[in-house]
Amino acid sequence: MNQLDQLGMRISHIDSAFDQWIKQQNTNYNTFAVLYTLATEGSRTQKYIGEEWSLPKQTVSGTCKTLAEQGLLTFQESEQDKRERLLSLTEQGKESAAPLVQNMQEFSKRIFTAFGEKRAARLFTDLDALAELMAQTLNTK
Repeated sequence: MNQLDQLGMRISHIDSAFDQWIKQQNTNYNTFAVLYTLATEGSRTQKYIGEEWSLPKQTVSGTCKTLAEQGLLTFQESEQDKRERLLSLTEQGKESAAPLVQNMQEFSKRIFTAFGEKRAARLFTDLDALAELMAQTLNTK
């Protein structure tokens, strides 16, 4: 097994654990991505959420439509680009997202307290360097 295969397996295990945690929150990945982003970052476009969470445009659109029908978010025209709409949480949406944000912060704190601050910093630095190297390698032939 080559090193990219080994990396892929480890990323898959982390993704699986994160998916399990999201299911324990009684939601799914797509809904979590939209609610968490809007709760922690404020108004954003569907395009932004899709890019940040690596979700297809149609998936984000469908999720947002469902959340809007449930009264959790609203759409408004973007001032920068009239073709895009900004998403914002309603008061009901903020109430719904608040426990997700709090639980995510607690989950993250538990994990990275146990993992260690220095190890986490080194991990993030190394992953950033690897991502940059992969991007450079893709752009050179």
